[in-house]
Amino acid sequence: QYLNDAKGVFNFLKTGVQPDGGLRWTEDPNKPSVATCDMGPAIVHGLQLHMATAQSPDYQKDPYFQFSDKLNNYMENNLLIKSGPNKGLYADHIRGDGTRNDGICSYNQGTPIGANVLFHQITGDQKYLDQAQQTAQASTDYFSQDNRLMKAAPSFNAIYLRNLATLDQVAPDPKYNQMISGYANEVWNQSLNPNSGLFDATSDMGRYGKKVPGQIDTLDQAGL
Repeated sequence: QYLNDAKGVFNFLKTGVQPDGGLRWTEDPNKPSVATCDMGPAIVHGLQLHMATAQSPDYQKDPYFQFSDKLNNYMENNLLIKSGPNKGLYADHIRGDGTRNDGICSYNQGTPIGANVLFHQITGDQKYLDQAQQTAQASTDYFSQDNRLMKAAPSFNAIYLRNLATLDQVAPDPKYNQMISGYANEVWNQSLNPNSGLFDATSDMGRYGKKVPGQIDTLDQAGL
């Protein structure tokens, strides 16, 4: 039943794929953007279904792999920043008019890292692991500056750091654990309210919603 549910999600996702390989962010026709935040997780979903159901070693013929491969090609060609100070990071989204919003979010770096690790595990192709490492390098450099990781929403950081840990299992690098443990320690020391036991202290910690003193966001609590 769980596998059938996962297949149902996949069938829904397919309805949003555009001819050029982009995946619509929402069904709303007034919001025709294509975003890293929907494409990255969708790619991972397709690859996980491939790994759970593949009956043949010829992954290129598998519809789940083909789905993820098509989306990944679009994401790397259109959302991966190729020049400038944020080179190697993934932009937020492509607007309906074709222009790109180059905002940098932590979770938008995490899911491409995780997707490329899965591509590498399925195909054995080193290029995917190289891409995961390049994104990890660019993102750890970026979020190490100006306390950026602490200022980002914890629910976003949970996705980023979870995928960084996945990469570390395949291609260990001390900087990944430093990023993860450093963030965890900072949040624990600065944002944990000893009276409530929740991360609701008025520190520099980012929030998914509005930053209101004493307001507890369940999404961020779950991420932490």
